[in-house]
Amino acid sequence: YYIQDYLKGVVPNKFNTPDFNPENETLKNVYNQYTILISINDRIDTIIADIQTNLLIELQDIELETAKSLLKVNIRSSGVIAGVILESYLSSITENHALTLSKRNPTLADLTEVLKNNNIIDTTVWRKISYLADIRNICAHKKEMEPTKEQVEELIAGVSWVTKNVF
Repeated sequence: YYIQDYLKGVVPNKFNTPDFNPENETLKNVYNQYTILISINDRIDTIIADIQTNLLIELQDIELETAKSLLKVNIRSSGVIAGVILESYLSSITENHALTLSKRNPTLADLTEVLKNNNIIDTTVWRKISYLADIRNICAHKKEMEPTKEQVEELIAGVSWVTKNVF
């Protein structure tokens, strides 16, 4: 017996017994619908966050592939793209954990520090990300030292690892 049956005034013959009450059956159905909506409401934020995270990871994988292919053309540009991906990902992690940052435009060092201080990452991961940030800085700032292809390959691999293992 469905809610629409009650609204249409339909009572099936097989239920045409003295103890069948269409109002009670309809209330059971309405209550079931209500509990489904409540359970969705309780989970909707988590579901949306999961969708956003999956889309972000997929987009980052595409961007990392772009950085890899750019290695053949311009090592420095490839490293900068990988660094931007890392910074964007760590920023989203701080937002997901509702962490507050002291700076309006935080650096990679600021992001990793707040993640470490709030036990989102341990010291080993903090060191790894700090090393990746150093390579990114070599790529982004024209100084006497040029980044090597191996360093940028390591940066790209490290960013890929971070996006798959740090949540």
